[in-house]
Amino acid sequence: MSRFDDSPDFIKTANITLKRIGRSLLLPLTTAIRSIKRLTNPASIGGKAGADVMEQVKKLKEPPGSLEEYVDSGSHYIAKRLVYLLLLAVLLLPALFLNFVFPVLQSRFLTRTMPVDAAVISGYTGKVRLTDRRSGTVLFEGTLDQGRINGFGSLYDYDGFKRYEGNFRMEVFDGYGEQYYPDGRVRYRGEFAMNRQEGQGILYYPDGQTQYEGGFGAGVYEGSGTAYQENGEKLYEGSFQKGLYDGTGTLYDENGRKLYEGNFAAGLYEGAGMLYENGVLVYDGNFHDGKTEGLGRLYQDGMLVEKGEYGQDQFFAGQTTLYHENGSKKYEGGYENGKYEGKGTLYKDDGTFLYTGSFAAGAYEGEGILYGDNGSLLYEGGFVNGKYEGTGKLYGDNGELLYEGGFVKGEYEGEGILHVTEEQEKTSEEKGKEKDPDASKDAEEETVLYKGGFAAGVYEGNGTLYQGKELLYEGGFAAGLYEGEGKLYNEKGVLICEGTFVKGVLEGNGKEYDPKSLARVYEGTFRQGKYDGEGVLYDPTTGGKIYEGSFLLGEYHGSGASYDKETGKLLEEGEFRRGVLVTSKKDLLPEESEEETAAQTTAVKAAGAKTEAAQEPLKSEERAKKAQEAAAPARTGETEHVVPQKPENGAPDSGSWIAPFEITPSPK
Repeated sequence: MSRFDDSPDFIKTANITLKRIGRSLLLPLTTAIRSIKRLTNPASIGGKAGADVMEQVKKLKEPPGSLEEYVDSGSHYIAKRLVYLLLLAVLLLPALFLNFVFPVLQSRFLTRTMPVDAAVISGYTGKVRLTDRRSGTVLFEGTLDQGRINGFGSLYDYDGFKRYEGNFRMEVFDGYGEQYYPDGRVRYRGEFAMNRQEGQGILYYPDGQTQYEGGFGAGVYEGSGTAYQENGEKLYEGSFQKGLYDGTGTLYDENGRKLYEGNFAAGLYEGAGMLYENGVLVYDGNFHDGKTEGLGRLYQDGMLVEKGEYGQDQFFAGQTTLYHENGSKKYEGGYENGKYEGKGTLYKDDGTFLYTGSFAAGAYEGEGILYGDNGSLLYEGGFVNGKYEGTGKLYGDNGELLYEGGFVKGEYEGEGILHVTEEQEKTSEEKGKEKDPDASKDAEEETVLYKGGFAAGVYEGNGTLYQGKELLYEGGFAAGLYEGEGKLYNEKGVLICEGTFVKGVLEGNGKEYDPKSLARVYEGTFRQGKYDGEGVLYDPTTGGKIYEGSFLLGEYHGSGASYDKETGKLLEEGEFRRGVLVTSKKDLLPEESEEETAAQTTAVKAAGAKTEAAQEPLKSEERAKKAQEAAAPARTGETEHVVPQKPENGAPDSGSWIAPFEITPSPK
């Protein structure tokens, strides 16, 4: 093992020892150098010289004691002390100038150029020009105060472009100053604090146009100010907070016309304000989060078209006016939750009325008036969910009244009056029916077609049917047909039959009358509108009975008896089949004895003087033929009452009816 260890600790110890030995050997030399520096230091020299000067100044007060203390200059003797002082002053003044006067002059009137990272900067006071050590580019030109940038100065980037000029405080922009774009144009001119715009200032676009003028805070718009567009027109004028519109202000469009005027919050419309389009007022009311919300009024072409409650830029409730795409008015009235509500008026795109009245949830509801395609009145009365409901009046295309009365779900229901249309009146005239020029009834009464009950759009219950101004039927109805007790009249208003009706024809007990003599022609039972069952047939001229007994579908059938229409005398009696007597009553009786027969013959002969019929008895066939001729109307089965037929043109002719007029649906 070696005597000395070559470990790192040993090497480190050796190095320290060698350094200490070197310092000890060089100590006398370094001490001498320090003494020389101290002696040659201008400050030391100046201090020593100053002390000497002060000592000599004190001695100047004592006059020289001998001639040897003077210097002969030829014409004058100068004290050696004075010469000494003058020489000393000549030597001292440069040192004093360099140490005291020059730094002051340099800081105030001269600019010192030095690298930005120079050590001398620390503690330096005065004007400087700080440069980049490598490129020599000036980075700052201004004043240092104890090595800190304070006061007026100019800051440049590494490309040599001025970026700021103004006041500094501890190396940051503070006070009045100007910021510049790279091309040298002013970007901002105004007040700064902590390197950011603070206070009043003007911000410029790159082309030199003013971008903003007003208050700043922390580098953004704050307080009152005016922002401009690049074309020079105003963008906004009012209050700002944290760079956003906040408070009262006015916003403008690209042409400098008002776009909005009112309150803002965080850059959005908030609170009361007015909205404009092309400089014209379109809305006046409340806003929230930049959208219309709360009470407001909407205008069009300067006219108020909407007033009420808004939310999320939608009109919720109140009075509004809507328009078609062609600009014509579409709706005017109440509005709620995006639908028509309350009183309002709908218009077609040609400007004519469609509906005026009440709405609920966008549908016709309550009292209202509906108009047809040609603008004429179509319906006036009650509505429920867009359909006719309650009491109302329905009109035709030409404005004539069609119906007045009750409605349910768009169909006639309850008591009502149906009127004849112009087309139906023309049809009646073509058939030969003429109006009575001396009629005293009101014109509206003359157009009545039906008056009475309705159900699901057809005649139901008691009612009265007319033809023109004449009564056609009065009584019960069911499903649009005669039903129950009723009376039927002809076109002249003359009663022709009465009784019980089923499905539009007589069924059961009834009576039939002659339209000319008004005399009763039949009384009894009916089936399917024909004599059927027990009944009595009368002659329409004399009113005398001509047949009494059973009928089958309009013909004598069953037990019956025929009578002479003039005298009422019994003609024949027995069993009839299809209008012909097949078995007389005599034939139906049992055979009598010869004595009884002789007695009856004697009695008949005795009565022959009193009756012509007994003198000349008719044969059975002749009597049957006469009875058939007398009862011809009955045997044919064609009674004169009118069987209801399906009407034309929306109104029944006699006893039937059609579905109600289609109702215009509520607006979508």
